[in-house]
Amino acid sequence: IDSASGGAAGRHASRDRLTDTLPAARPGRVAALAAGTSLAERYPRHGYWRLYRKIRRAGTVVNHKRICRLYREEGLKIRKQTRKRVARARVELPRPTRVNERWSADFMSVATADSRRLRIGNVVDDCSRQAATIVERSIPATRMTERLDAFAAENGGYPESMTLDNGPEFTSDTFDQWVSSLG
Repeated sequence: IDSASGGAAGRHASRDRLTDTLPAARPGRVAALAAGTSLAERYPRHGYWRLYRKIRRAGTVVNHKRICRLYREEGLKIRKQTRKRVARARVELPRPTRVNERWSADFMSVATADSRRLRIGNVVDDCSRQAATIVERSIPATRMTERLDAFAAENGGYPESMTLDNGPEFTSDTFDQWVSSLG
C-alpha cells in the first residue's frame, strides 16, 4: 500500500491519518488513571474489581476492562500476605462511653438435630449492651443490612464505628455499598 494514499504500511496503525500524529490521551483515561492510582494508594489491599466499584460509585463512568488494564500497567497487584512469625499483642479498644459510639457484629453457626445448619447473626451496642439477633438457615448480606437498619432505628441512629470480622457477609459488595451509602 502506498504511504501517500494514507495506508498503514510502515506506520503505526493507531496514528491519526490526517495529522500523522499519535492521538491525544482521552480525558476518560486520564481521569480513570488518576482516580485508580489515588484509590490504590489509599487501599493497597483492594484488587481492581473493588477499585472499579469505588470509582464508579464516585461518579466516574469507566469500563472495568480499562481499570484492569491500568491496574496491570501501573504494576499494581495484591501482595500475598505472609504469616508473621511474631504475634503482636492485642490492643485493647477503649470502652465506649455513650450509646451508638461502637457496635460489634458477628455470626455463629449451630447444627440442629437433623444436621442442618442454623446461622445466628448478632449485633451489640458496646455501651448499652442492647442486642439484636437474626436466626435463619442463611443470612445474606442484604438481610443483615436490613437488620442493621432496623437496629439503628430502634437505637436512635447509626454507630460511629463498628467492629466486624472478615466473614463473607461483611466483605461482600452489598455490605460495602451499604457502608458507603451511610457516609
